[in-house]
Amino acid sequence: MGIRTSTDDTTSGLEAFSDHMLKIEITGPNQEHFTVIDVPGIFRVPSPPITTDSDVAKVRDMVISRMHNKRTIILAVLPSNVDISTQEVLKMAEEADPEGSRTMGVLTKPDLMTEKATQETINDLLLGKRNKLRLGFFVVKNRGADDERSTTSERIAEERTFFEKAVWTQVKKTGRCGIPALEARLRDLLRAISKTEFPHVKSDITKFLRERRDELGSIGPSRQNASS
Repeated sequence: MGIRTSTDDTTSGLEAFSDHMLKIEITGPNQEHFTVIDVPGIFRVPSPPITTDSDVAKVRDMVISRMHNKRTIILAVLPSNVDISTQEVLKMAEEADPEGSRTMGVLTKPDLMTEKATQETINDLLLGKRNKLRLGFFVVKNRGADDERSTTSERIAEERTFFEKAVWTQVKKTGRCGIPALEARLRDLLRAISKTEFPHVKSDITKFLRERRDELGSIGPSRQNASS
């Protein structure tokens, strides 16, 4: 079973999405200890032959299953130039996390906000005036699609300069602008959730260990040698 990557690929049995996870592990003395799961964006209208109705359902089920894990922080990533009230992912997050203790909104592409009304709406979201998210929204500006060479420090410096503009003056005081601010908040939230869930992790490990031992026991006594 493979993944179809273009309309020209007519090989039978290929799918647009897979339940299997591509895992990239980054280790080092200065790396944070957490896992990021980037699920596909939710969509309703298929685009044959690349996507079908079954792909729509598969992606939705994939997103929901990740959201309902109580040890998962839900980051609802949305572009700044869309109507937030129409975004289905926020409703799905509310159903998975009714207390709102692990759901945060992240607004991207703030440079695409050209209309004053849109700027005012985003500012109100960041100031907590228009959203129901208990943990609120953050806004970040990633590098452009054509920027393939800038370093992390250069990107952060560019982002910092962007948020120095007058339109962000009031919001910046809340500490909700930029990747460093989001990183700090995520670190605190992850620590709090880990502290709460640690006893449950211990009980889960004990349960799984007992189940595996029972399975081994059901197989029978271990062999003494290759011929026995």
